[in-house]
Amino acid sequence: MGNVRVFQLARDLSLPSQEVIDRLKKLGVDAKTASSSVDEDTADKLKRALKIDQLTTRKRRIYGSEEDEAEREQQEQALAAKIATEREERERAAAAAAEAAAARKAGKGKKTEKELEAERKAKAVAAEEPPPALLHAPGAPRLAPKVSTPPPPPLDEIEEEPEEEESADVEEAPEAAPAASAPPTAVTHAPPAAQAAAPAPAVAPPVMRAPVVPPR
Repeated sequence: MGNVRVFQLARDLSLPSQEVIDRLKKLGVDAKTASSSVDEDTADKLKRALKIDQLTTRKRRIYGSEEDEAEREQQEQALAAKIATEREERERAAAAAAEAAAARKAGKGKKTEKELEAERKAKAVAAEEPPPALLHAPGAPRLAPKVSTPPPPPLDEIEEEPEEEESADVEEAPEAAPAASAPPTAVTHAPPAAQAAAPAPAVAPPVMRAPVVPPR
């Protein structure tokens, strides 16, 4: 069987030469430098030892050591306690919400004394404050009061006014007649001779009509 150099063995195992030398020393092989040589049986032993170490490391990484198991149990216990605490808080919050809802249903339509007092104060303040339309800012021009013009009279009243005026004139005329009438004067009768001297009425001459000639 041939011998194998340390550096060749390190190259096959993808390890540094110094680590291979340390591993060989643990197996009882006195290797000093990378150029030292070992037999193939020793090389196989080293390969098997390295493979066992790799498997052990992998198992520890997957399953963990006893210390890791204890730490994992502590973490699980802490997580369970946290979950239980959060569940209790949610249950208390739900119970408080249910009590508040029941209280609202029981007292629905009934106002407390504070609410009634607040409403009374609000009404009093609203009654004391003048409406915003009547407020006048200082320095602002004041507008003249608005005068409402009466609507025009209907046509029936306009047509009836002249008749009323005419009737008023007719009524005023008899009242003015007695005032304007003069005192009665003495009536003198003329003598019979004056009456006879009055001219006789004129008589119109007869109208002469032409004879009607029949047509031939």
